[in-house]
Amino acid sequence: MNTQEQNIAEKKLINLTIFSPVNVSVYYNTKSTLLMSIDLNTGINNDTKEIMSEDNFKLIFVTHGFEKSINFIAKPADFQARYEFNLADMLTQEEIVSSYDREAAIYFINIEPNGYAFEQMQSVAEEGDIELLHNKLIELSAIEESDAHNDYLIACCAMALGKNAEKYNKPEEVDVIRSVYENYNSKETYGYIFEKFINENNEQ
Repeated sequence: MNTQEQNIAEKKLINLTIFSPVNVSVYYNTKSTLLMSIDLNTGINNDTKEIMSEDNFKLIFVTHGFEKSINFIAKPADFQARYEFNLADMLTQEEIVSSYDREAAIYFINIEPNGYAFEQMQSVAEEGDIELLHNKLIELSAIEESDAHNDYLIACCAMALGKNAEKYNKPEEVDVIRSVYENYNSKETYGYIFEKFINENNEQ
C-alpha cells in the first residue's frame, strides 16, 4: 500500500452540523475549500455536510466582521462520527454585532423583510434609518390578510424601531409602536418581542 492509499484509509466519514447565530462562510482546513455558507436571511441557522476527514481538522469561520479558526479532534474510530458545533459558544456579543451588515440588512428590509435583517438593525442602524423602519412598520401593519409570519415581522420591526428611537432620542416613534401594538393580532404569540419596550415606555 503506497502513502496516498494509507492517507485515504486513515480518513473517516464525518457528519458535521454547524449552528451559527450570524451569517457565516465555513471553510474546511484552508480558505480555498468552502464547506458551507449559513445564511440567516433564509430563516435557517444551521447546515449539515458529510466530509471525509482525518482525525484532526480545522474549520475557518469567515463573516462580515471577524474570522475564526477552530481545530477539531475526531472521536474514537469505533464511534459514529457525528459532530454538532454551535458557533455561538465561541463568540462574544461584540463579535456577533461586528458581523452585522447594515447595507445587507437594509437591502432585505426593502426587498424581502426577515427577522435577521431587523435584528441587525437593532444594533447597526444609523439615525437616518429610522424613517425606513417607521415606514416598513406601517406597511407591514397595513396588510389586511396578515398571517403568522407577517405578525412576526411586525414585532421584529417594532423592536428595531424602538431600540433606535431610544438610541437617537425619537420619542414620537414610541407612540407609533404603541398604536401598532394596540391593533396587533398576535400578542399571545409574538407580543413578547416588543412588550418589554412598550411596558417600559408606558411607565415613563
